[in-house]
Amino acid sequence: MTPVLLLPFAVLAVEPLHAVPVISGQQLFTVRADQLVTLAPGTAFNPGTVPTPPFNVSATTTSFTFDRMMQVGTTIEFRNGNFFGRGTVDGAGGFSLLQGSGELTATLTNVVQDETHPGFMSGSPESIRSGDLVFNVPNYRLEFDNGVNLEVRDPFFFRAEFTDGLDQLGVVWTSDPLENPLPGYLEGTQDIWATSTNRTLTSVAAVPEPGSMALLGCSAGGVFLRRRWNRSKRL
Repeated sequence: MTPVLLLPFAVLAVEPLHAVPVISGQQLFTVRADQLVTLAPGTAFNPGTVPTPPFNVSATTTSFTFDRMMQVGTTIEFRNGNFFGRGTVDGAGGFSLLQGSGELTATLTNVVQDETHPGFMSGSPESIRSGDLVFNVPNYRLEFDNGVNLEVRDPFFFRAEFTDGLDQLGVVWTSDPLENPLPGYLEGTQDIWATSTNRTLTSVAAVPEPGSMALLGCSAGGVFLRRRWNRSKRL
């Protein structure tokens, strides 16, 4: 009987990948802000005797940033938030949507990072795949182009669930309270000129700054002129 030779095989233990905590830095969100507004009677916006039916007011937020703190466990804190948006209200004109006097903060919990992302092992925020965000708003302001300013002084917060990165489009951030109206006071007074309900933010694609678009146009124009010049020299 031929002896059987048993060859030893080395079993290599494969270490699981461990994500590096997301590093600190600036965090940009680009959103559209919507709210249902009812105008109180007897004001410059509504000189009638009854409140207006609720109507949607929308603003495109072009700068919505936080200081992102370093990840601790599965949580990331955001501090020193700021935003700026522009919109229009029929009968009242254009307005700027601005933060109030309090600090805007947010907390992202249940953070999961994508193991296949190149930044998984370096703590890149782009490696974030999912998380639950709570965004705290202490107050906010609407500055109208005609000089009238309104203040919403009551705090509230937004909730959002990201499942495909923090730049995921179409994510709806829902406010709490949602349907309870919050009064909009004429700045510096106790006069209520409007009420706000159903506040939402919707994640949208970033829009290039006007300066960037101008530079892009100049660059494209320069390329076109250089091509024309080089072509004329060959003729």
